[in-house]
Amino acid sequence: MKTSETIGSLITALAAAQKSITNPQFDKVNPHFKSRYATLAAHLDAIRLPFAAEGLFIMQPISSDRDTITVTTRIAHKSGEWIEESATEPRPERCTIQQFGSICSYLRRYTLASMVSITGEDDLDGEEVVAPTRQHARYEPHPSQSATAKPAPAPAKAAPAPRPIETVEAVKEPARPSAPADKYPDNWEGKAVVLRVAERKGKPVAIQIDGEHGTAWITTDVPEFVTLAKDAGEGTLELSRVNGTLTIMRWRQPNVNVPAPTTELPF
Repeated sequence: MKTSETIGSLITALAAAQKSITNPQFDKVNPHFKSRYATLAAHLDAIRLPFAAEGLFIMQPISSDRDTITVTTRIAHKSGEWIEESATEPRPERCTIQQFGSICSYLRRYTLASMVSITGEDDLDGEEVVAPTRQHARYEPHPSQSATAKPAPAPAKAAPAPRPIETVEAVKEPARPSAPADKYPDNWEGKAVVLRVAERKGKPVAIQIDGEHGTAWITTDVPEFVTLAKDAGEGTLELSRVNGTLTIMRWRQPNVNVPAPTTELPF
């Protein structure tokens, strides 16, 4: 307990207030243990008038961190003298505001009651501490059973007979190469007009052209080819089919000769 440098006037006032302080009214019932207790409001009502008559007042600041919640109860006198006591409770993991408020209320009640020498609950001689353990440990047999009789074990269920599993080997068919969707040979060079340019995230740019074998989709990853497709709109192209898709290998225009990429670029 902490105190101010002098507490003579404070002790005199507390002694006078004690003459009219009584235990708070038990205004609540604990539904689990069926015991009565006094709320924080009842505690404050019990001391408010006696304290005011003697120049005393109560302060109960709250502090907390990641691990604990602390309430400090200070009884002060109009002379400036004071005494205080703190109580700390571990902070629950993932503490909600309801849990925080409940812990603060308990700590405020208990520290206030201990400092003013009053009680706000029935004295169960520790029954609230041991009762949950006793409830789990107790076993009462059915009246039809004797004190020493043991229930007969349930008959074991027969394991189901294993079902035969037939294994059939799947018939493997030879892979058939997919026919190209266009009429162009695997290697082609000629003039073509660009119809549209489709940029696809994470994939090569697709360009639709119209040439001597009709329309076809071709692909490229070369930025210069994409620029020519957008700006020029036509040119002389060298195409090769890579992994089933026509890929631009070279793009020729008047005064422009863009070399082929160093690697083949699949669709």
